[in-house]
Amino acid sequence: MITTSNVPAALADLLEPDASPNPEIAVKVDIVFPRGGDLPVINVNGFGTTLRFLVDTTHFTTVLDVKWRRKMKAIAKNGFKPFSRQTEDGDEEYVTPDIRLATMQIDLPKVKVADLSEYNKLLDEPIDGCLGMDVLQNYIMSLDCVRGVLCIYTRLPKNVGEEVKLERTRHGIPAVRLTIADSKDILCGICTDSPVALLLTPDCLSRLLSKDAIRFINPSINVADLSTSNASGLASDVTLGSYVAQNVVVNGAEANWIGMKYLARFIVTFDFPRNKAYFRTSQFFDRSDQLDCSGLVLAKRGQKVLIEFVMSNSPGCESGILDGDVLYTVDNRPTASLTLFEIRQLFCVPGRTVQIDVARGPRILRNQLRLRNYSDVWDDGFKNAGKGNRPGTDSSATPLAEIDIEKYGAPIVIPVHIDKCVRPLRMLVDTGAARTVMGSHLREKLGESVGQRLGITVDGSRLMEQVRIGGVVIAGVKMSDASVVAVDKSVRSFGELIGEELLDGFLGIDLLRQYVVQVDFDQGKLRLYSGVCSGAGESVPLVYRPSGAPAILATLGNDHKQWFIADTGCVSWNFSDDALLSALNSGGIAKEFHRGVALYNSPLFVRKRWRVNQTCVGPFLHRDLGFVGAHTNALGLNYFSRFLTTFDFRGRALYLKKGERFDKTDFFDASGLNFMKRNGQYVVHSITPGSPASEIDIQNGDVIVHIDGVDATKKTMFEIQEMFSKAGSSVIVTVQRHRAVFERRIALSIF
Repeated sequence: MITTSNVPAALADLLEPDASPNPEIAVKVDIVFPRGGDLPVINVNGFGTTLRFLVDTTHFTTVLDVKWRRKMKAIAKNGFKPFSRQTEDGDEEYVTPDIRLATMQIDLPKVKVADLSEYNKLLDEPIDGCLGMDVLQNYIMSLDCVRGVLCIYTRLPKNVGEEVKLERTRHGIPAVRLTIADSKDILCGICTDSPVALLLTPDCLSRLLSKDAIRFINPSINVADLSTSNASGLASDVTLGSYVAQNVVVNGAEANWIGMKYLARFIVTFDFPRNKAYFRTSQFFDRSDQLDCSGLVLAKRGQKVLIEFVMSNSPGCESGILDGDVLYTVDNRPTASLTLFEIRQLFCVPGRTVQIDVARGPRILRNQLRLRNYSDVWDDGFKNAGKGNRPGTDSSATPLAEIDIEKYGAPIVIPVHIDKCVRPLRMLVDTGAARTVMGSHLREKLGESVGQRLGITVDGSRLMEQVRIGGVVIAGVKMSDASVVAVDKSVRSFGELIGEELLDGFLGIDLLRQYVVQVDFDQGKLRLYSGVCSGAGESVPLVYRPSGAPAILATLGNDHKQWFIADTGCVSWNFSDDALLSALNSGGIAKEFHRGVALYNSPLFVRKRWRVNQTCVGPFLHRDLGFVGAHTNALGLNYFSRFLTTFDFRGRALYLKKGERFDKTDFFDASGLNFMKRNGQYVVHSITPGSPASEIDIQNGDVIVHIDGVDATKKTMFEIQEMFSKAGSSVIVTVQRHRAVFERRIALSIF
């Protein structure tokens, strides 16, 4: 609670006479950074000093940063005792010392102590705490982002605007209802700790997308992207009460939220005790939401502005800026004199060229950013995609490099030379990876760490360390002087599952993109060119997903259009969203016929397998193409091995030319025997229930010695998988279990 006395008469005159028996205004505080949409940070007094607190409507209990834990324990020794338990989220709770807001005493029964470092990435200076709803719920709070003023009242002032009912989410967070297009009563929590405009759940985004109420900035968006903040779209109109705002940026999230960019369109007054909110338009109401045009994700680290991440296909990526670089100047203005909010605004003007200096170690590098909408907007990027708009088209037939690979759709593994690594590394060419990934077994040979970042995989997401590496060379061609790669412990285990137990990593398009990459599956060659060769085939537009992965448009059935990642890291069947395949099944377009193990840069899954009656990419039509149900859409080696495939990443085009296996029938496992390569041997790691292999005496851990009398170690895993795909025939496998060796016949069949 906040207590006060002696209210100036001028302020008392602002209050409605019938709003409350108490005519006091409690306090008036300037927001530290008065920007239209920046986070509301205010000064409070505590521990004998000035503290920076974020006003946070999503916190129930006021929070102090962990740096004050020692101070709290010292207070506890002087008669105050911390609570004997931790909260459910692991934060500690303490009895609070005196904390004052201006001249007002904040009386709190308890306060949390938690790590608030994630908030500091969004702010120019670290915060000391968050002022939560345990304080705010007792008072009336107004927020004016234009003037940079926050007021806390004990009664309602005059001229507050239109009244809107203030509800609570199921988690108790204050919320209001919005209408987006004709979708009414979307309950959205008030989120003063987020600088974005609107955040919506995947289910809500899907419904709005089906009604054409949202136009995604990226046309290749799909279900797998909808829960990520990179799923940027424009809502045609957003209605709150009688106010209608147009072209509001919407992002994906795990819950529905209204952030500060939207709230800044109004002067907002929250009457928390009476569950009412009041909205009056500000000078920001009719402004257009601006999108980042640089691709630089910025964070504050002390006095430095760190480039935490560089988006694929962005101007920042194309200019050679790396994760971990320090942004030194923008248009000759030192970043120390600018707020993060101001810097981001400078990067939101498409068509503008910005001069920036970045520090990389002891060096200062000057770069030019030609700002553009790098997310393949329909009105801009997509109309140019696939037109070979990359300068330097090369009609010669001489490649810069030519590397031998296994033929016919086996995993594409090539040698890559990296500074500080004595031996060449065995890397899987993975066009579905926006960032190159190295195995954790190489960590000591790699460079300095530049932090951690969430990596998205088909089976979820996890934090991956990001490290600098030196020069990268493939077959004598320099791919990069320096780069940042992710480090993941699962690389070797994935390699075992594809028959590459010595796999060192995944080669992503961050290193491949500066060259044209051609994969000749019939000849067993991967070639690097400086431009697209004549005779490369038909051009198909290539766009970039929010993750940075390239995608192409396919038509399933007669008219269902869907974006698919063009993914050479997808080493088994093509993948499609389960919900999509089920919908196509009801329309007679897709048919489930088999259940088997699926592999996609992740652990093994037993998935439904489907055939789609016709699939069309560009002018190429395939009937009964195979798909595995998953959480993403990807065309992989199963599809591209039918063609001479040429990737022009910078020209945003994929070229396809019919190959020898264009009309091949998809093979699928007919045995149920799942194995990996370990120590040079093929070892059974699982058996699919209900499969032919489950009916004979083969166990996990058995070693496959011979297949139809042929030494298994002389075959690649790709070749063995083809041998096990001939439904209607049988194979004899010789198996070793400990010291015993025996034969088993497997009658191959669809299961």
